[in-house]
Amino acid sequence: MSARIRRGQKGQVLVVFAGGLVLLLAIAALVIDIGFTFVLRRAEQNAADPGAIAAARFIRANGSPDLTNMQRAACFYARQNGFFPAATSDDGCVPGNDPNGTTLTVNYPPSASAGEFAGRDGFVEVVIAGQRQTFLAGIVGIFRIGAASSAVAAFSNGDSNSNSLIALDPGDCQTGFIQGTGGAGAGLKVNVGGGVHVNSNCGGPVNPPVSGACLSSGSAALKVSGSGAGLSTPSNVSVVGTCATNGGGTITTGAPGNAVNQGAVLIGDPLSQLVSPPIDTTQPGQTCGGTTHTGATTNNQGCGSGGLAWQGPACADNATITCVTLNPGVYYGGWSITSGQKVRLLLNPGIYIFAGGGIKQTGSTIDAVTDAGGNPGHVLLYSTDNPFPTYLAACKSTWTNSNTCQGPLSFTASTKVSAYGLDAATCTAIASTCPYVGLFMWQDGKGSCPTSFTATGCPITIGGGTAIDIAGTIYAPNQLVNLDGSALGFSAGSATVQVISWAWKFVGNSTINMPYNSNMLYHFDEKGLVR
Repeated sequence: MSARIRRGQKGQVLVVFAGGLVLLLAIAALVIDIGFTFVLRRAEQNAADPGAIAAARFIRANGSPDLTNMQRAACFYARQNGFFPAATSDDGCVPGNDPNGTTLTVNYPPSASAGEFAGRDGFVEVVIAGQRQTFLAGIVGIFRIGAASSAVAAFSNGDSNSNSLIALDPGDCQTGFIQGTGGAGAGLKVNVGGGVHVNSNCGGPVNPPVSGACLSSGSAALKVSGSGAGLSTPSNVSVVGTCATNGGGTITTGAPGNAVNQGAVLIGDPLSQLVSPPIDTTQPGQTCGGTTHTGATTNNQGCGSGGLAWQGPACADNATITCVTLNPGVYYGGWSITSGQKVRLLLNPGIYIFAGGGIKQTGSTIDAVTDAGGNPGHVLLYSTDNPFPTYLAACKSTWTNSNTCQGPLSFTASTKVSAYGLDAATCTAIASTCPYVGLFMWQDGKGSCPTSFTATGCPITIGGGTAIDIAGTIYAPNQLVNLDGSALGFSAGSATVQVISWAWKFVGNSTINMPYNSNMLYHFDEKGLVR
């Protein structure tokens, strides 16, 4: 009896051993074939990287992209790295000329898979993809394994992106919205000098893309509504979804027949890799015009509230207004201008960091924002959270519109608003690295404020009374930028601004002129391999 049991056990061990051996062989086969696939992928990357750099030379050839030579340049390096051996020229990088059916794709602008570079002018993407027959993995039913590599290169030549308005939100409706509130023929007119791009697919998908009149009559990604309301640009208007013109609204573009490109490519956030200004929590915050310093852990009510009063003399031209001279630096708790307060903020050039609180205005307005000489000050207004660990953790856990959490930026004046983004001279004078030339207002996309395309989050709101003179790039990757056309007074001044935001909204009854001047906007100085 025991002998039979021992013989049965020996038989079981043999079966287990045989099964284990097959499993080990299968694992070994996969490891070997996957290893060869990594080798193939490395070879593809070795071809894609120089191919993208070479293709980028032709982004600005003779003033416009030369797509044919981009393809040839990428093909040359693919052949140099052993791909497409049957090709007899740099026009021959097609699957039929490669034993593994390798494909070479050159995308200008880059495709959606290129992340933050997707859809951006000045960048080119090269993708090499192929399959190879397996050596041993066939025993488990895997006969071919694919591999693909891509690279993105730039030749932006210091441009400022060709768009005046970009809405990054990919899914909500009316992320680009112009609503006229005037009477017949007196609606809001928004005239921009650059292009317009809206990422939302609302009303779509549009496949194949349509270049023509708006396809929607109701909800849409881009909507211009109201009698006399209009959006006008000498450049292009591109929408991933559809556009709508309701109630007499119009869209006028530089394309033949005022065409709008609907079903456009989704673009990435062009500033996603921008490093935030540093905050040294060991140093006190800036004053509110007087001598009181605020720190990261004390006096977090900010300027204008909680006992931290605005301090300064009466303005020479109007004794009812307090003239407050402010310096660049960190303002813990932000700025608050409440009902009954009238202050004129005179901003010396530099970076103003609102570590919690933002800029709040309740029932009143900033009288003016200029430098001490009455000229536009070159400033960057940056809103984020208080970085002190206890406050930061609480804000990240549950955001509240408090003085320690990231807040909105309200920039509305009763008379004239006058301020420009940072210029090179101001940036050079800052001790730390300053890659912010041309930036004017910035809502931290990594802050605690929830992403929102409505005013319930941390919007940037800009308005002016009798005149406005502002310039620079306004960046709010997770928030709404709201331009109040009822109070802006844009027709009496200039707004050379570029808006890159989650969504943007114009409401009112005036004419808003936004000329495009790349010298006054953020520059995308990128050349060579970027991804």
